[in-house]
Amino acid sequence: MKKSDKRINMRTAVVLAFYLILCSVGASSLFISCENHWIIELTQHMFCDDCGKPNVRCICDTADPVITYTVTFDSDGGSIVPEQIIAEGGKADKPAPDPVKAGYDFVYWFNAADDAEWNFDTVVTADITLKAKWEITTPVVDDPVVDDPVTYTVTFDSDGGSPVDKQTISEGGKADKPAPDPVKAGFNFVHWFNAANNAEWNFDTVVTADITLKAKWIAKTPLQLMNEADFGADAEITETFDINAANLEDALNSITAPGNYVVNMNGAATFSDIVTLSGDVTVSLRGDGGVILGSNINNTTHPAGDRFITVENGATLVLRDITLGGATLHQNHLYVILVAGGTLIMEEGSHITGLTGRVYAVSVSTNGTFIMKNGSSIYNNHLNNVNIASSYSIISINWPNASFVKDSGARIYNNSITNSGDGGGHVLGVLSSVNSGTPPDNPNPNRYITILRYRDTDISESETLSVTIDAAGTGIAEISGDWETP
Repeated sequence: MKKSDKRINMRTAVVLAFYLILCSVGASSLFISCENHWIIELTQHMFCDDCGKPNVRCICDTADPVITYTVTFDSDGGSIVPEQIIAEGGKADKPAPDPVKAGYDFVYWFNAADDAEWNFDTVVTADITLKAKWEITTPVVDDPVVDDPVTYTVTFDSDGGSPVDKQTISEGGKADKPAPDPVKAGFNFVHWFNAANNAEWNFDTVVTADITLKAKWIAKTPLQLMNEADFGADAEITETFDINAANLEDALNSITAPGNYVVNMNGAATFSDIVTLSGDVTVSLRGDGGVILGSNINNTTHPAGDRFITVENGATLVLRDITLGGATLHQNHLYVILVAGGTLIMEEGSHITGLTGRVYAVSVSTNGTFIMKNGSSIYNNHLNNVNIASSYSIISINWPNASFVKDSGARIYNNSITNSGDGGGHVLGVLSSVNSGTPPDNPNPNRYITILRYRDTDISESETLSVTIDAAGTGIAEISGDWETP
């Protein structure tokens, strides 16, 4: 705001003249200015009614006039901000709140005359315009939403085979082929297939959904099952012999290198030589029911103590559909099979029968093992002219350094004994080796003594033997079952 004029000018005179006209009609007073003073009031009546002199009252105001400035706020497209009237020597107030403008952030106010940011501590000395400074709003980017990782489950159904763990596959991934393959008794594993469509699964396929893979099996052949039973699962056959019975001895004696051997024999054979299986060899002797031995064995060919087949030092002999017997042995202490540190297994269809004489059908000693499986049998054998000094047995077990295992379906029956003297023969003799001392019932401590024997001709499926030897190893501490001491 500017100061008023300090002298009566032409405009004032005109106003005064106009006032005189107004006074004639009863107008009120009028303020006009004069030099250095304010004429505050010209009364209604220009002249005094009584004296006729001018009726003018002059009131002087000695105060300086008020000076103000206008601050205008240009929000440059933002929300409207009112202007401010600032008295001389005053400062503008920073508008609050800040203006707003879509898509922009307010920065500050600046003087439109020089583009300088305005400091609101600055004294206003003139009318000014302050303009809003804006910056484009930086978009607020929310933290990205991290979805749970996408995974799929591959379930393996082994269809009665060994269990296989399921797999969790990340999106875009592939399942791993389980290793090793599952196993199932009597079957060979073929492959995994998709249970939804029965198609063989390719493990290079990307998994895109939960799936179940099922095992494909094929039944093992009888030969595979036989080999597995004789040699163990997945065992490799070293060599197979397909021979006539006449070549049996040569075939067996040619087996010396470690390995798994199959000997398929056709017909019947009579032993004239000694066969020894020794070391890390397993031989499966498979016949068609033919008889081995099968004739009279005279004293010249096989003197006392001969062994027709010896299985020793870790070797294993498996008999399948083989009959040992049908022979009369004329010499003392002949062994059809001696198991010394090896294993003899009679599988289904194998029999020892028709032996006559002073003979051990099977003698097991020195950590040997004799196993009779279901369907095998020892029957119709006859021991004659035996006595206590000889202690012959159809089956002789040197316990506790040897083992005899009989499945419930294996049979020992219809065997007979003709004794001389006090009768020393028995069907199954369990012997103990006495290496020191002279037990009162054993005049020769260097020989085996019979500490347990089974006299009955039939050994039923249910009967068991349990025996405990005393601490000295010279006698029986406890017996259970239908057994007797000599």
